[in-house]
Amino acid sequence: MQMNYRVRASSAKVGAVMVLLLLSASARADTVSRSFDVPPGGTLDIETDVGSIDVVTGGSAVEVRVEREGRDGEQLELDFRQQGDRVLVRGEWPQGERRWGQRAKVTFHVTVPKRFDLELQTSGGSITVGDLDGTVEADTSGGSLDFGVIQGDVDAHTSGGSIELAGGGANARLDTSGGSIRVGEVAGDLAAKTSGGSIRIDGVRGRVDASTSGGSVKARLTAQPTQDCRLSTSGGTVTLYIDPSMALDIDAHSSSGGVRSDVPIEGQTRGKRRLKGSINGGGPTMRLHSSGGGVRIRTM
Repeated sequence: MQMNYRVRASSAKVGAVMVLLLLSASARADTVSRSFDVPPGGTLDIETDVGSIDVVTGGSAVEVRVEREGRDGEQLELDFRQQGDRVLVRGEWPQGERRWGQRAKVTFHVTVPKRFDLELQTSGGSITVGDLDGTVEADTSGGSLDFGVIQGDVDAHTSGGSIELAGGGANARLDTSGGSIRVGEVAGDLAAKTSGGSIRIDGVRGRVDASTSGGSVKARLTAQPTQDCRLSTSGGTVTLYIDPSMALDIDAHSSSGGVRSDVPIEGQTRGKRRLKGSINGGGPTMRLHSSGGGVRIRTM
């Protein structure tokens, strides 16, 4: 009987400790919200020392909700301002307060009108943007970038993470120091670069320049190029899909794999690892290079 009493007493103590821990965790989390009356066509500018940024579209105003969690979350100082049709949000650690081992989870949840421009920067966290009829500038020092269909120009950079763009109505420049890049259909020019990961481009109507230091590259040209293009990898296979009716000059080279084409190449200079010539009389030059795999030209 005494043993059962001790067990119950011990369980009660554990339960009390758990409650205290939950209450303590709850005390270290808060939410700050602001609303701004800004018509479509404005600009949202977020710059924060830490935190993920999640932007969706809908409504006719700008709604910002910042969730600060963790032991040190509330140390992030927030500043909200409106300057005409521009909304500025800043998240800063107090000078000298930032330290290694700091525990903070911060998320910026934002709703903007469908037609809006975004300038987003975080020193540590992912950035997600839904479908948008505007331009996007996004930069993170560590995290993934995920975009819906963006009708304006996209300029995106991450120092460590993958990049995904569902589609674009203009030009896109995507750059990551370590991660894969996945792109849907882009109406304008596309520049995609990664220092370590594969690149997949489902469709590009303008100029394409895609390169990776480690991974495969696959791209589809969905319109006749008007400028020279390039696909390059230091460690993987390069695969280009084209319409056989396109007029191109081909300069394909592989340092350690074969070069093959499903499309007839006119006046070709051919070797096991080199293919150079023209398609349908020639046009802009498509340069294809792989240092660690083959090169393939295929029809769509």
